[in-house]
Amino acid sequence: MSMPVIPQVVMLQVNDDLYVKDEEGYAFCDLRDAVKLITPRSIPVFVVNEEITADYLISFLRENFIADAFVCASFKKRELIKYVCEAHPLLRGVLDFSDMPLGKDRIRKLSMILAACHASVALLSSQTARKSVIRYVQKRLCGVWIESESIVDEITRGSNGIVTPLYQKLYDLYELFPGPSVLKTTNLFSHRGLHITGEHPENSLEGIVGACKAGLDGVEIDIHLSADEHMVVCHNASTGDLFDRDMVIQDATLEELKTLRYKSGHPGTLPTLGEVLSAIKPYTDTILIIELKAPDVVKAAKKCRDIIRNMGSESQCVFIKGPKIPSLGHLRKAMPEIPAGYCVDTDSRVENTLAANKEVYWFCKTTPGWQAAYNTRYNRVNRMFQQYAGLRGIHVFPWSGTTEGNMHDTFLSGFDGMTINLVDLYMSLPIALRSRKKNVVCRYAENGDKNTLFTAEATCVYRDGSSKKATKLNVLIVSGQKLVKHNGSYYADQPGETMLLLQSEIKLSEDISYYIYSEPVSVTFVGDQDSGHMKAR
Repeated sequence: MSMPVIPQVVMLQVNDDLYVKDEEGYAFCDLRDAVKLITPRSIPVFVVNEEITADYLISFLRENFIADAFVCASFKKRELIKYVCEAHPLLRGVLDFSDMPLGKDRIRKLSMILAACHASVALLSSQTARKSVIRYVQKRLCGVWIESESIVDEITRGSNGIVTPLYQKLYDLYELFPGPSVLKTTNLFSHRGLHITGEHPENSLEGIVGACKAGLDGVEIDIHLSADEHMVVCHNASTGDLFDRDMVIQDATLEELKTLRYKSGHPGTLPTLGEVLSAIKPYTDTILIIELKAPDVVKAAKKCRDIIRNMGSESQCVFIKGPKIPSLGHLRKAMPEIPAGYCVDTDSRVENTLAANKEVYWFCKTTPGWQAAYNTRYNRVNRMFQQYAGLRGIHVFPWSGTTEGNMHDTFLSGFDGMTINLVDLYMSLPIALRSRKKNVVCRYAENGDKNTLFTAEATCVYRDGSSKKATKLNVLIVSGQKLVKHNGSYYADQPGETMLLLQSEIKLSEDISYYIYSEPVSVTFVGDQDSGHMKAR
């Protein structure tokens, strides 16, 4: 028997009198009593629709010292999120799109809309939250929650959360998955482009474009400001490590920097930010993670803003900065519509809940109201911290691992993204399992007749868009009648419907494997009298 569970997050619709409302709009519980009831076991999400409610909520939060919480508003009332988060900076924002259709143009701008109103999570309807949309948003340091009443359809889409009244059933479903199972695709970001193989230098235009062509989700680059105020792409403040002459970038003009030649003999030149944005523009699903290293951050932030806006590349860019937080603040002020990440470069490990709580509290206090991701060395954090931070709308992006064993541990821990050098470790792995059919009708096996069987068929989909037939598929029964396996296929001995997932085992290394799953497949078994209607849909 399933044990009763407690939801990790609870949404509270608040009215002007600080009472919690039900779905019909009737007040039924004082907000103070509701918060006492659910905390600290669950995280409250305060849903507000009017400015006066937001004012009362701010006072309530301050008086009761509540910091571990979200504020949520509809798209039409999105300014309320920014209003509350600026007044109470430790809160995170949830922007509710669940009751509105989202066309391609709005989806493309989704992360910018979230960033501009201080929201770190998008609440989408089941119809809108397709797997491709979820990954598109997550790459840009945003979380996605799905509002759902069925939950079966959403369980393998890779969202950061499912908002449902059926949370007990949701927990029961998760118990069905054997470990290690991967339900959310980890986004891969190439550290300074494809350069480890030696084919291209780091931060070179060719290496950056190469990462895009290979199907990576994003590329991390470093930029500096030249003496004549051009943004150029280079890791160090001087050029001696990569080029034939050593120039201090902030003291050299772009014309002088373009005369440099790579020591490796590579034919390219030191690229500018504008050249990189122009080169990756055709790869609309690839983002550029820009680490700004110029000493004059205010001037550099404005230059970045002008270049990115002139190129129309806002939806392809993310900023990261560290360790000086004010620098990231200048970037946020210059371009509030672009998500940001903070690089935490320290050796201290976050290994227990107390340490995670302190780290998250510090991070929220240091990045007030921002849609900011936590970027840190991969060996500082573990699955526990990823889950603790993720529940609070904070994306965790470890970087830039070079040790295979530890990288595999990170990959299997469900982090939102990894900025890595060793991209070849994961480029050959599928990111999805796609069932050949979502709805199938078969004849059930009357009198022991097994001539009509359900045969699992699916393809593995890869980062570069290619696919190939999956082999050694298993079936995971989600609901309905049990099936009997027979010579690699399945049959039922009575009529009825079965909801199942297809499962494929993926080898990560010689001794490490994990499972990936298809979207749900509905199989209906009918008798002879219905055989004329048998078809696969």
